[in-house]
Amino acid sequence: MLLTSAGFEIGPEATLHHTSNRTALAKAVADQLNTAGFQIRTQSHSWPDLLEIINRKEAELVLIGENNNTMDGGSFFDTVVHSPAEDKGLGSYNFNHFSDPQVDSLIEQAGREMDASKRLVLLQEINRLIAQHCVLLPLAWRMELYGLRRDLKWAPRAYGTLSAYEMSRYR
Repeated sequence: MLLTSAGFEIGPEATLHHTSNRTALAKAVADQLNTAGFQIRTQSHSWPDLLEIINRKEAELVLIGENNNTMDGGSFFDTVVHSPAEDKGLGSYNFNHFSDPQVDSLIEQAGREMDASKRLVLLQEINRLIAQHCVLLPLAWRMELYGLRRDLKWAPRAYGTLSAYEMSRYR
């Protein structure tokens, strides 16, 4: 075991909760964590049931995906990192219940900042703080695979959205 050989005690037992469409990925993540010395089981749920488990704070580990269609880091921080604040429209996907007034303040400042270089500095500081707090642990990146007829001309967007109006026929 990797952790044992590095001088660490065997990791805790935990359940990795996931939706049924992520079963293969959850198993692969659990297998890798088990190789590292943890004892991870997987448990599949429907999205509504998983959301209930998350909201009741009953999940030790959760495998979920995040898609940032705007390609702007601020959008991710607004929805996933900021403390839940319905009145401000922030923190709606903060499933790990992270809360830090300093981080929230910086996220809000970045949302108001119109100077791109100043905003970048704020976003970098937010990123540094959430890494320091270990807010999220990115474990996997899912690749998108597309099939295309030979007579269609189309290039996928970087963020995965399919827009048929962007397709055309070769002539």
